[in-house]
Amino acid sequence: VLVGTVMQRFQGTCAERLNQATELVARVAEKAAAQHPDRGLDLVVLPEHAIQEGDSGSAQSRAVPLKGPVLETFAHLARTYGTNLILPVLLNEVAEGYGFSNSAVVLNREGGIVGIYRKVFPVAEFGNP
Repeated sequence: VLVGTVMQRFQGTCAERLNQATELVARVAEKAAAQHPDRGLDLVVLPEHAIQEGDSGSAQSRAVPLKGPVLETFAHLARTYGTNLILPVLLNEVAEGYGFSNSAVVLNREGGIVGIYRKVFPVAEFGNP
């Protein structure tokens, strides 16, 4: 199994952070393909809060819906590079009955959701519940 991990703090607006993450995943996937042309990358793992790091406000105010630009961006990356991807994200799933959660969304190589891990006891940032 060939795993690419990304440990970088993304900055700027959510759209800017999505662009930074896209560029970084592309670099990791292209490097893996060059080093292992017969295989490519099996899994990309992003850091917790990669997309929402630095946003002000409560976790609830920073949470994003599952369906939307964040999921679309990373589903596209999974399809483009033929890799599974783990996307840590603060989710707003109130409409689906889950409420708000600090989650890891697991995408398959086709960009489809194959699982969501929702922390049972999410930990709030200091001074930012």
